[in-house]
Amino acid sequence: MRDSTLRWGLGMGLVGAALGVAALLIGAFFFPIQLYSSADTVAVAILVRGVLALVAVGVTMGLSYYAGLRVEQDRARAASPSPKTDAMTPKERSGSLIAGLLVAFCWWFGTTLTGYLFRLLPQTASDAANANDFGERLVWGILIALIGTGLGGLGSRTFTARRLLDRVMVSPTATTIPLAPTYSATAAPGESIQSSVQSEVMPSGASGDEVGGELPEGLQRPSQ
Repeated sequence: MRDSTLRWGLGMGLVGAALGVAALLIGAFFFPIQLYSSADTVAVAILVRGVLALVAVGVTMGLSYYAGLRVEQDRARAASPSPKTDAMTPKERSGSLIAGLLVAFCWWFGTTLTGYLFRLLPQTASDAANANDFGERLVWGILIALIGTGLGGLGSRTFTARRLLDRVMVSPTATTIPLAPTYSATAAPGESIQSSVQSEVMPSGASGDEVGGELPEGLQRPSQ
């Protein structure tokens, strides 16, 4: 369980962090904002950077959901099939929550570290993060971590709900139960239709008086 959580959480987290860092690098090198830039250039650069950042965040949140779903899938596959394992408990769901948290944390850590490392390059010195706004970045990281944790738990719930729906599905074929006895209109040679109907209504070896039943309308009891 722990191996699956770390594998999917850190694996998807590295992918999300790589996307976030790539978005920052593309914005810094291909759409730089310099002191002598015009207003149109600054507007285009901000728009492109914002779109790239939103795409990276959206993909990272999707990876948090996917990591939680895969952790729950591995847990259900490893567990023995019994009624007790079908019910989800908070302890069992913690693996998916931790996986979603790891994905969001990796993205936040990678993008924050890249923002502070921009100071080392002359081309990205104006895009480097300021040490004074670390508190804001920390709040933003906590918010992203909470969202990623929730999406990881949602992924585990989605997989569990899908399993329950597969089990409660009813077969479309229904069993037909006859509601009334059928009467045969054919009789053997030398036997009247009335005797044939009487033999089907009453059990073998019993007379009409013993059974206490009534024959259909229009039929008479045979003489003893």
